[in-house]
Amino acid sequence: MKKIVLSIFSLAVIAGANAQSGTVLVGGNVDFNSRSFKDSSGNKDNMNYFQFSPTIGYQFNDNWTVGVVGSVSTTKNSSIAESDDVIGISGIQYDDKVKTTAWGVGPFVRYTAPLSDIFSVYGQLQGQYQSSQVKYDGKNLDSEKRNGFNVGFFPAVFINVKNGFGLNFNIGGIEYTSMKYKQSQDKVNNFNITFGRSVGIGISKNF
Repeated sequence: MKKIVLSIFSLAVIAGANAQSGTVLVGGNVDFNSRSFKDSSGNKDNMNYFQFSPTIGYQFNDNWTVGVVGSVSTTKNSSIAESDDVIGISGIQYDDKVKTTAWGVGPFVRYTAPLSDIFSVYGQLQGQYQSSQVKYDGKNLDSEKRNGFNVGFFPAVFINVKNGFGLNFNIGGIEYTSMKYKQSQDKVNNFNITFGRSVGIGISKNF
C-alpha cells in the first residue's frame, strides 16, 4: 500500500510539471456520518464522525486535476450500559466517551467527465499521511497515538453554479487505512466501504 501512495504522488508531480495551461482548483469538502445501535447485551452505542478536507489542485484540461488534499476529523464514540448496583437495584448507567482527532495531508488525482455545462461527475483517488490522538473521558491516551497512511477513492457529482464556482456531492467511497501505534509499534489495518453510509458536501472554485 505504501507503493500505491508513492505512485499517486509521483503521478501528481509528473502531471503538474507537464501542464502548460489550465486553472487552479481551490475547494473544500465536509463529510459526516452518524450511527446509533444496540449490541446483543442491550448496550447502546453511538458514533458521530465529522471531517473537513481543504483541496488545492491544478486542472490542466477538462478531465484531469492533480493537487494536494488535507483533512481534519473528529470521531466521537459513546457507549451507555445499564447494570445492577451492589445491592441489586437495576438502572445504574455507565457512559464511556471516546473522542478520536486525526489529521492528514497528501496528493490526489481526479478525473472529471462533463455531462453538460452545469453537471459533471468525477472520481478522485488520493493518498494521505495521517496521525491521530485518542481521548477517553477527556484525557489523552498516549498508548493510542498512531501514525500511518490512508488510500481512498470516491465518486462525486459537481454542479457548476456560475463562472467556475460549484458544489460537490458524494455518498461515500472505498478506503484502506494502515496505522501504527507509537508506543507498541503494533499495526491496525482497516478496509472500509462507505457507499450510502456517509455524506459529503463541498464547494470549489476554478481560478
